Amino acid sequence: MFIVAVLVVIGIGVGVLAGTTTPSHPARPVVTPASFLSLVRSGIEGTFSAVYKLSAPTSSAESDATVTVAQRAAPGTTAWPGGKPGEWSYRLTYSDGLRVEWLVRGNLLEDCWRVRKSKWRCSVGNYPGDVGIGYTIATIPYLPGMAFMSLSIALEAMPPHASLALHSELSSFGPLTCVRDDDGTWCLMQDGHLVNWTGLGFVGYSWTKASLVSEQPTAPATDFTLSGVPRGPWLLPPG
Repeated sequence: MFIVAVLVVIGIGVGVLAGTTTPSHPARPVVTPASFLSLVRSGIEGTFSAVYKLSAPTSSAESDATVTVAQRAAPGTTAWPGGKPGEWSYRLTYSDGLRVEWLVRGNLLEDCWRVRKSKWRCSVGNYPGDVGIGYTIATIPYLPGMAFMSLSIALEAMPPHASLALHSELSSFGPLTCVRDDDGTWCLMQDGHLVNWTGLGFVGYSWTKASLVSEQPTAPATDFTLSGVPRGPWLLPPG
């Protein structure tokens, strides 16, 4: 089983910036924590596939990578993080050839990995221990889920009627709405899908920036087909 070596609690902050602004003409609509969280949630629902480029200020084999994330779920629902109907996956490829593939179907998890040109290795399954922290760290490359987890913790800790300090950006994917928390700055499309993230990084990973390369509203079968031969799935607790 591919397990990130450093098993420590992820320090997800609750520091989403809030503030007051002087009304302009026309006045901007007030965005509350609940309304923005609804937007974030829509970004992890339904069926989709997306490719992100991962990087850091200093290029290295440990930071330069691409990740393909995909999900198949009914409209208005998500299969993430596990134990729910549907399926989700990520395929992480580093510039030095390290590859990790992660697939969750309902409450079953299968994963495989390859170091450079070595043979693919896959999980044995039936892990008897507590997979809580390790599972969270290992699923960080599934960026839509990471965005929702980080922002939901921050937004739910705010007063219900707080006004969020958001800013807008333009991208090749259309207008973006961006917000900052202690994990970094997250920029979302109008449908809630993540386009950019910039921060200090996460435990076990060297990249500090993620940028959307492409996306589609479908998820091909190849996104849910492991390159190795799984030796047996893990059984996840109900979601």
